[in-house]
Amino acid sequence: YKGSDDIWDYMAVTGAIYFTGAFAVLLGGLYWSKASSTGAVLAILSGCTAVFGLTPVQDAFKLDIPSARVGLITIGISLFLFFVGSLLFPDKQPPQNAIETQEINP
Repeated sequence: YKGSDDIWDYMAVTGAIYFTGAFAVLLGGLYWSKASSTGAVLAILSGCTAVFGLTPVQDAFKLDIPSARVGLITIGISLFLFFVGSLLFPDKQPPQNAIETQEINP
């Protein structure tokens, strides 16, 4: 059996779906103090846009974009949604110590 290049495209897109969102979450979660769980979820979900790198999907939407470019665009979308989602929907911070807890809940 001799496979075609489509097999490698499917494998690359499958990895890109998870990698692009995880890259944004890892980068933002480690190095940005305002990162939120909403931004992380949006980044991971945006990895699904990597599906546009597949030839059948491009044919269905009448697109002609190289798969590598679709992967880079997907990384950009993931980073953008991570930062915008984190800014618009910040996580609520719990009290830092017991004194603050007693002042809030007597």
